[in-house]
Amino acid sequence: MSKEAWLFLFAATSSIGSIAQLLQFLGVKLPMMRSAPSPTRPNALGRVVFLALLSLVLSCIGFYQTIGASAVATLVQFVSFVPAKGFPPHIGEPIALNITAANTGPLPNAEDVVMASDVLLHAPMSPEEEEHSYTSWKTTARKSLPIDLTTVSPDFATRLTPPLTERDVKDIADGRLLVYMFGFITYHDPRGNHETQLCRYLQPPADQLLWHFCAAGHNRTR
Repeated sequence: MSKEAWLFLFAATSSIGSIAQLLQFLGVKLPMMRSAPSPTRPNALGRVVFLALLSLVLSCIGFYQTIGASAVATLVQFVSFVPAKGFPPHIGEPIALNITAANTGPLPNAEDVVMASDVLLHAPMSPEEEEHSYTSWKTTARKSLPIDLTTVSPDFATRLTPPLTERDVKDIADGRLLVYMFGFITYHDPRGNHETQLCRYLQPPADQLLWHFCAAGHNRTR
């Protein structure tokens, strides 16, 4: 268990105890609670109130560290893949997709956002081959210039395959050739640096936009 989780448990337990002591001091009887003599010193009430409030603050800090922190990072994702040309696949035309990335919040701004994406034709790959192909592509991918991405200003790029041959169209329809989509986004927000990855392929015969996740993964934000 992380130190933040231990802090949360300790503070929450202390808070419950201090608040119960305060209620008992004020004469409020709680179920399953034994009677205890009330503090007799003049500053006893102030001390109990202070301890209760301190414990409550500590429990809030622990809650933020263990639960709230994961919700603070702004989520920048690829949100849509709209055909711009060549869908369904046609001889002599490329397959072109408008690939859109957006800041979906909760924070209003993500900084230094750099994106890369591509549409590739490849024979069906095993998970190991997908991993190698994605990793190799990522090292040489064409990256965008850094921008700040707000929740009201998504950004997109059009990515194209080479023009399809008659053989390409037939192989795509028969599943011997798959349309892969690779992508990644790096960005910064108050919680640090993050990366979103994208790896999907179009279900044969590619006459509908049915995307599957790559078996190798690479569909996450961290």
